[in-house]
Amino acid sequence: MAALRRYEILDTAPEPAFDDIVALASRLCGVPIALVVLIDETRAWMKAGVGIPLSAIPRDLAFCKDTIRQRAMLVHEDLSGDPRFSDNPLVAGPLGVRFYAGAPLVTNEGFAIGTLCVLDSQPHTLTEVQRLALSVLRDQVMAQIELRQQLTQALSLSEELEGRVLDRTRALYEENMRRCAAEGELRALSLRLLSIQEEERTRLAREVHDNLGQELTALSMSLHRLTRLTAQTPDCLDVVASMEQTIQETIESVRRIARELRPAALDDLGLVSAIRCELKRVADRADLRATLCAQEGIDAIPREHATALYRIFQEALTNIVRHADARHVEVLLRKEDRALDMTIRDDGIGVDPEVAKHSTSLGLIGIRERAHQLGGVMSLMPHPDGGTLLRVTLPTTQLREGTECLAS
Repeated sequence: MAALRRYEILDTAPEPAFDDIVALASRLCGVPIALVVLIDETRAWMKAGVGIPLSAIPRDLAFCKDTIRQRAMLVHEDLSGDPRFSDNPLVAGPLGVRFYAGAPLVTNEGFAIGTLCVLDSQPHTLTEVQRLALSVLRDQVMAQIELRQQLTQALSLSEELEGRVLDRTRALYEENMRRCAAEGELRALSLRLLSIQEEERTRLAREVHDNLGQELTALSMSLHRLTRLTAQTPDCLDVVASMEQTIQETIESVRRIARELRPAALDDLGLVSAIRCELKRVADRADLRATLCAQEGIDAIPREHATALYRIFQEALTNIVRHADARHVEVLLRKEDRALDMTIRDDGIGVDPEVAKHSTSLGLIGIRERAHQLGGVMSLMPHPDGGTLLRVTLPTTQLREGTECLAS
């Protein structure tokens, strides 16, 4: 009984493989009834059958109970003449069964769990070929039962594996969501730190420009007055002149520090003006030909976008001056498909794409991170006509049409 239940076949739906076997057994043996019968504690249940309307009968009435006991084919040519079966309801009743031949279904472990049997309402005999055919078909029934169990086990294992995969996928998804949330929080924190840094730069720039610059200017004016009041000796004039030169150089340094901390033009006039001023200043100093093309209304973008693009522009321009050996720099600011796009091209020595992709340069890393923190992307590649093309794209709001160009 344990062996039978391991197959999980009792009370299952009809299956074509078993139906085909009983149909073939009926035809080969020349009888109207053929059955695949499985025997449990109380009944003979029919997995497949032709020629009989029953699906199960009590175990005590089944001829198959004797077949599974002897483990060999059992043939009764005329059941009505055998006192053991003559009063069986299957023989004496409406079915009037006279002939029975059954081959036991034996598992690999040697347990007989049922039979493949053929029946007739007339006395019958089986030839040797028919007996062989019934034995072969019996083996096919057992093979189908074994195959069915393997398939069931495979399906069960597949469902278990699918469940594990689903659980693992769900766990990975949840972990990925937590990681993305953490990255989002880290990006927001980094963006906040950059914002605080820019605010502090702005404050320091104003203090340096307004306070220290004014004090140095006042000192310069006082020194000029002192020149008129003191003795006009050559030595005294030389000392005063040297002091005036030092003060003027200090004033220029203060202005430069203030500009590098936070250019006033970026807050007062906007991104385009700040880039124009810085581009002209660097171009004049480095003997570069510079071109700026900016879409009209480009300044109507969030402050953090303007700051990020300006800092990226500064870093790119510094790299061009130091490493590119370029003679011309072109900067283009435009709005495309709800994204702000800045490209910076030079006609210098160019760049290897793989080197640029895996570069550990702090400048390139800073550019990439600034773009990434605002949901944007950065690419650095050689230009088809020579030199290098840096492109930064940031998502932003729709801007007005039109283009403003400046060449210097």
